[in-house]
Order: sequence, then structure tokens, then C-alpha cells
Amino acid sequence: VSIAEKFGAHVQHHQNDTEIISFTPWPKYSRTTYINVDVSNKEGILHARDLGLVPSEKANIIITPLPEFALGTLFDESHKGRFLMLVRHPIERLVSLFYYLQVATWEKTYRPSWKNTTLLQWSKSHSKIWKNFLVKKIIGKDDFTEDEFLEMM
Repeated sequence: VSIAEKFGAHVQHHQNDTEIISFTPWPKYSRTTYINVDVSNKEGILHARDLGLVPSEKANIIITPLPEFALGTLFDESHKGRFLMLVRHPIERLVSLFYYLQVATWEKTYRPSWKNTTLLQWSKSHSKIWKNFLVKKIIGKDDFTEDEFLEMM
């Protein structure tokens, strides 16, 4: 497997390379190779395009938090790819965040006051957080009631 993602550019200071290089950082432990590009940001995706990442056919997998930009920038009619998106359920993620930030004293966003708050109280006071794009797509509405939210949990 050859992977193009943030790690590939930073592990051996490859971010300024002028050609596509694949390397195996730990050949003793893994046959996985990495490509010397950082596709975690727009600048890196543009750099990967300029180096010819997709036409080089060196990467089997491209991992990016910017799929729409990467798809429109790296691929064309002559170089098509397949798209796979892994997403954690948005309600589970928010519930996890609520409980995590009650105890995560090491985080800047630590909220000890949430220890005395119920999930329902928190969700009411932070409705903009849980009424996000993915939740709206899952429920099939632009807006939803408290009961519908509780049903999703």
C-alpha cells in the first residue's frame, strides 16, 4: 500500500521536494510506503497536483480532510479515482465530546461546569453545535425538534 497524506511530507522533511518520491520509513515493521506530499491542506494539495501525484500512479490511497478540493484539483477525465468517506456518526461524536470535556483537564476547552449538566440541558444550550450539516442530512430536514434529536441519540 502506498499512502499520500500529511505524514508522508513531514516524517523525513519532504515538504519541499520537487518530484514525487515514495519511501518506506520502517521497512523492518511495515511494507507500507508513503508519498512525499501533504494533502491535509489546500497548499499541499496544489503542490501534489503540481508534482503530478495522481498521474504518477504512486499512491494507492490519498487521505485528506478536504475531499471536495482534492477531487477537483488532483483528478481529471484521464485520471479518475474512487472516493471513500469514513465519518463518525455526528450525534455519537457530540455526545462523546460532551462527556470528554467534563474530564479532560488537559484540554483548553475543558468544561468542569458540564459535570453538573445533563446531556439534554447541554444540547438545548448548544443547539448550533448539534444542528450541523451531517445531522440535518441524516434526519432529512433543515430543522428538527428536541424529541427528534433525542430519538437520534
